[in-house]
Amino acid sequence: MKWMKILILLMFVFAVVFSLAGCEGCQEEEADRGGYGDDDSGDDDDDDDDDDDDDVVPPGAEVDTEGSVGKYCSLEIGSGNSLFISYHHEDQGLKFAQFDGQEWIIEVVDSGENRGLYTSLVARDGKFYISYYAEQQLRFAKKEGKGWEIETVDSSGDVGGYSSLAFDEDENPLIGYYDFTNGDVKLARFDGSTWQIEVVDSENDVGRFVTLVYNDPFPHLFYYDFTYGNLKWAYESAAGWQVSIIYAEGDVGTWPSAYITPMGHLHLAFQDEGNQDLIYGYLENITTNWEFSTVETEGYVGANVNVLVRSGGPLLIYQDQDWCDVKQASKSKGQWSTEALLSEGPFGFWISAELDSDDQPHFCHFYVGSEDLLIWPPIDVEE
Repeated sequence: MKWMKILILLMFVFAVVFSLAGCEGCQEEEADRGGYGDDDSGDDDDDDDDDDDDDVVPPGAEVDTEGSVGKYCSLEIGSGNSLFISYHHEDQGLKFAQFDGQEWIIEVVDSGENRGLYTSLVARDGKFYISYYAEQQLRFAKKEGKGWEIETVDSSGDVGGYSSLAFDEDENPLIGYYDFTNGDVKLARFDGSTWQIEVVDSENDVGRFVTLVYNDPFPHLFYYDFTYGNLKWAYESAAGWQVSIIYAEGDVGTWPSAYITPMGHLHLAFQDEGNQDLIYGYLENITTNWEFSTVETEGYVGANVNVLVRSGGPLLIYQDQDWCDVKQASKSKGQWSTEALLSEGPFGFWISAELDSDDQPHFCHFYVGSEDLLIWPPIDVEE
């Protein structure tokens, strides 16, 4: 299995070359990345004035264009459909942007070259919270007043990859994340005074692409088993952590995204990396069986997928890696339909999507062409 993984990673390297030449065969983030590692999703030359790049970016789509900026973005939509984004700047570190109705207000939260990877943002009643990876540590930033407060959550080795933030019923933060050193998936929970760290799963190399959702009173974690190429699920019950493989047909489980309803219904989307397909899963409750369906098989699809749930049913936002397009898939009367939202450019890296109060999707993403942070749909910004 390991030699197959190495072969796949070599294929990714060649895909990067082709993506930069014309973006036919865009690459995804390498599943075996460790340390600070940057996946080189695009040209590192700081050529922000490339006319060809500017031609394909819709007016009003640019959020931040200062240097190489926008990877690992996380979008939140607040009251009045206000927009907030956390993201990484190659040199400046962790940044935060909010749209005030007229322009983007941008600030540096944690300054440093290797700070602000794998950001996960939560906005609550005018307060902001970000979990992220910084210099081989898991960190947590909060803004409950005028300034940002930063603390180190876990520094026991190289930890904090793929951080995913949620809050429990007592309004305490929880963070699911990957331990690069040991290949484990971990959970950090704040008990009101200190952070408590738990190893959720340490069997083989697990925890990459981890995503966390919370439904009172228990957290759920979905993640990729790198050793065997399976999708795993861990949820906490009164009896402790329940860990299982829920999809194991081939090399599957990268880019999982989950949504849990107040009734406890679970919606899940992920990539079948072996077949290059997009898969959707649904679970009525933990006493029932998962129902899986293949959403799209045309081309290399499913990276950076986000699952959203609106009144009409599930909505998936994801990247077509063959063409570097952003697509959406919706389900009606048992059938999936897909369409391109953004095309004709290297779009859709590090997508983070949310629904507004009208059930309309919005997403931030990194634009490889000029290495900028973009928003979709574009918004009117005063000149």
